[in-house]
Amino acid sequence: MNGVKQLDLDELDLVSGGNFGATADDSRFLKAVGLMNRSYSLLGVTFNWLDYTANVCKGWAGAGILCYSNSGGENEYSYHGEKISRREAFNIALEKTGASFDIAPFFSSFY
Repeated sequence: MNGVKQLDLDELDLVSGGNFGATADDSRFLKAVGLMNRSYSLLGVTFNWLDYTANVCKGWAGAGILCYSNSGGENEYSYHGEKISRREAFNIALEKTGASFDIAPFFSSFY
């Protein structure tokens, strides 16, 4: 191998952070599981941060997850008062909605 380590989803979750890209990807995921009516592009989130992030957080709330979006850093997620990873939030939303699909495409390379 060439010395480049391939990250698994947990490791990617730790280093990818949050911000505009994660919020846009969250909106795509939440639409896919039926917790939002529409999704947002990275550019849309960038220019409509306050409105779009509020809608994404409402989508997460539909699965019982609190989301604290951070435009300059990592988004934070909690469930029943406990901090959880983004991957755990996705899996909880899948379970709550009965959806079943691979979450990897929702971890973008934009951030």
